[in-house]
Formats: sequence, C-alpha cells, structure tokens
Amino acid sequence: MTLKLTFGAAKATNATLKLTIGVAKATNVTSKLTIGVAKAINMTSKLTIGVAKATNVTSKLTIGVAKAINMTSKLTIGVAKATNVTSKLTIA
Repeated sequence: MTLKLTFGAAKATNATLKLTIGVAKATNVTSKLTIGVAKAINMTSKLTIGVAKATNVTSKLTIGVAKAINMTSKLTIGVAKATNVTSKLTIA
C-alpha cells in the first residue's frame, strides 16, 4: 500500500491512494483524487466527487452517485447505475 496524502479515514488493501478526502474503503484500488465516500473493488478512479460504489470500474470524473459494475465512465453527472456500460458523458 502506498499512501501519499489522506484526509479522513482510509482503509485499503493493495491500494495506491494519491489524495483521499473523506472515507475511502478500497480493495485493489488506484485512486488519484476521491472526495466523499468511495467504496470500490478493482477500481481505477481519477476524480470522484460524491459517493462512488463500483466494482471493476475505470472512472475519470464522477459527480453524484455512481453505482457500476464493469463500467468505463469518462464524465457522469447525476445518478448512474450501469452494468457493462461505456459512457462518455451522462447528465441526469
């Protein structure tokens, strides 16, 4: 585990966390910036604002609540619940 900067509570296994603000509970997660609550398994997240619960998700920017399984999301605004979805821009 490599932790660079953590604000709040971080519980991680095999995770590389660069900046975490809030509560991050992750397994096999590479997170660059997480604001809010991030609970992820095998998730590569660049910027997450709000609540992100994901499994096998590559997310670049998530604003709101994102619950996804096998989802590659570039920008999600609102609530996104998806399975095997490749989304570029979603405004809900």
